[in-house]
Amino acid sequence: MAGSRNCEHSLQSSDSRKERPMKFNSAIAAAVVLSLAVAGLTACEKGPAERAGERIDDTAKKVGDKLEHAGDKIEDAAKNAKK
Repeated sequence: MAGSRNCEHSLQSSDSRKERPMKFNSAIAAAVVLSLAVAGLTACEKGPAERAGERIDDTAKKVGDKLEHAGDKIEDAAKNAKK
C-alpha cells in the first residue's frame, strides 16, 4: 500500500502541472484577442494624415485618368492624320 500512495501522489502532482500551462495559455490567448480588438477599433478612426493621403490618392487617380484620356485623343488624332 505504501507503493500505491507514492503512485497516487505522483499522479496528482503530474495533473496539477498540466493545469498550470493551460491557464497560462488561456491568459495569453485572451490578451492576444483583446489586443487585436483594440487595434481593430483604433484602425477604424481616420486621422488628418490618413484623410490627406486619401485626397492625394484620389487626385493622382483623377490626373492619371485625364492623362489616359488625353493620350487616347492624341492617338485618335494621329490615326485621323494618316488617313
